[in-house]
Amino acid sequence: MDGVDFDDYRLTDGVAPFVAAHQLVADDPAVQLIELHQPAGDFSDPPLNDLVITVGLSMHRTSYRNGSFRFSGTAVPGQWSLLARGEANAIVIDDSNHFRALAVDGLLADTLLDRMFDGRPPDIAKLHAVQGSNGVPKLIERLWRLSSGSHASAITTLYRDSVIVTLLGELAALNGDAARLTRGGLAPWQERRVNDYLQANFSRDITLLELASLCSLSPDHFSRAFKQSFGVAPQKYQMLLRLNAAQTLLLQPDLSIDTVAVCVGYKGQAGLNKLFIRELGVTPLNYRRRMV
Repeated sequence: MDGVDFDDYRLTDGVAPFVAAHQLVADDPAVQLIELHQPAGDFSDPPLNDLVITVGLSMHRTSYRNGSFRFSGTAVPGQWSLLARGEANAIVIDDSNHFRALAVDGLLADTLLDRMFDGRPPDIAKLHAVQGSNGVPKLIERLWRLSSGSHASAITTLYRDSVIVTLLGELAALNGDAARLTRGGLAPWQERRVNDYLQANFSRDITLLELASLCSLSPDHFSRAFKQSFGVAPQKYQMLLRLNAAQTLLLQPDLSIDTVAVCVGYKGQAGLNKLFIRELGVTPLNYRRRMV
């Protein structure tokens, strides 16, 4: 796309002097957050290559032309706008204003949308309009808090992308594409990734957020999609993997029941006993006696 990258845009004379805070989400310039305090004036933007959403934090009068959309009036806190990618935006502000902006690298946004819609991503460019408050400002606020708090260094790119995917899902819903987004289970690449991960890590505690991040989904969306794909909830699937591994290990008579339990993720025999009785109706010892 023939435009300006956000990383260069924020250093221009119309932006840099008014930046009150700047954050890289997951310490990666692919997703950036800035907070600006601007005086009244003309703050028209050049065409941008990245997906940029602004959220107002103050009330101010403005005249705004964003792509084909026009707005003239009073903007209120919580109002947000998706800037038209690749198109210049004419913005004249009559009062000083305070807002935050989220910028997602255009290639990253396109890649995530492509995954979400199995190679048939929606065109969300037509949403470049001033919108009322909904889930979008809340998601941006979540990223802001996490990136500026004591846990900023712990944010992974996988978790960051899961939040961005949720945000893109909000935009897709406004674009009329929610049905395509929620039509079924996990995409094939997501099934492979999460299954491989569970196969390699079933013996330790795994959080729902950890698995959802692997698929760039929110935990709620991931949980529903996982069950549609695998027929059981993620926690149940992990327990079944432990059961399968324990059944194999129990065929080795030199391994104690406690050793088998620890190998598959339990602190001792009690947890393994509960699993076998619940799923097979027998204790691990009786299972071994039957099979060996």
